[in-house]
Formats: sequence, structure tokens, C-alpha cells
Amino acid sequence: MIRAYRFRLYPNRLQTETLNHHLWLSKELWNRILAYSKDKHKRERKFASRRELREMVKHQGLYSQVAQELVDRLVEATWRFIELKKIGEKCGFPRFKSFDRMKSLCYPQLGFRLMGKRLKVSPFGTVNIKLHRPVEGRVRTLVLSVKHLGNGLPYSQWKSAKNRHRLTMVQRSESTSACQNSLSYQMAQSL
Repeated sequence: MIRAYRFRLYPNRLQTETLNHHLWLSKELWNRILAYSKDKHKRERKFASRRELREMVKHQGLYSQVAQELVDRLVEATWRFIELKKIGEKCGFPRFKSFDRMKSLCYPQLGFRLMGKRLKVSPFGTVNIKLHRPVEGRVRTLVLSVKHLGNGLPYSQWKSAKNRHRLTMVQRSESTSACQNSLSYQMAQSL
């Protein structure tokens, strides 16, 4: 059984800027590893391996597991394209991304901790949250996502599933510079 909980997060200006910088870094890494993979396929008629791409993203300014998850997403998208092409389905190859298309950072295991009414995330520090329901179990995955919505209201969503925890932080803001940015997150936990 999956349950969803929503919580508000209140980051400061520095945390919002740091999140945007890390999204920009992940966009640059995505485009770089996609270009490398396409060039390798053009030259050698095979795509770059997961190991090869993971070596490329080391020491690039992102938390290591976030960079590795980025590689995993690209490799899975490439193989999904190949498999769908084989069975004759219409599909598109993974795209180069602009800053507006890069919407998430995934922490698959480490680099974050829920501490009472605060969430501590590796490069961002502690972020205040409006924790209106108790959290049971251990959070295992954190996904930081950005959504630009017109109403500018912050929200977060927690999802519960057996023996799995997933936490997603979402930044929602209006497109105008006068709006106040806010973060929210989503977590799946076991019951």
C-alpha cells in the first residue's frame, strides 16, 4: 500500500542558489556524457558503457551518488530506446537538456538525513520543513526536483511503500524574479 504525505520546506536564498547551481552542473554533465556516448556510437557503432561514463563524472562538483544516478538515467534511457526500436515502436533518443529541462537531483542512498523538523542535505545544509505527520522508518532515497508553477505555493509529498523509502524535494516558484522560492520533498517509506 502506498501513502502520500505532503510537507512544506522553507529554504533560504543561499540554499536555493546552491540547488540551482547543482541543477546547472547536472545539466552540463548530462549533455557532456550524452555527446560522448553519441560520438562513440558514431565512431565505433556501440554506446559508452556505464563504467566509462561514471569515470567521466567523477570530481565534477556534484555529490558522487547524484552524478552516478545521472549516468544510470542516461544508460537506462539509451537501452530503453534500443529495445523499443528493436520491437518497432516509435521512440526518441535521449535529448540534450537545457537548464529548464533539468528538473531533479537523485540521492539514491546517502547525503541526506531527516532531523526532526529539518532536512539536512549534503551541499545545501539544513532546510526547515512543516512536518505535519510523523515519519516512520528510514528514508532511503532523496530526489530533489524543481517545478516552476504559476501559483508559487510550496508543497512536498511523501510516498510510503513496503520496505522502500523515497524522499523527493521539489522547488516551486513563479517565473518572475520577485517571487519567493520554496522547496518541498517527497518520501516513500515502509509500513
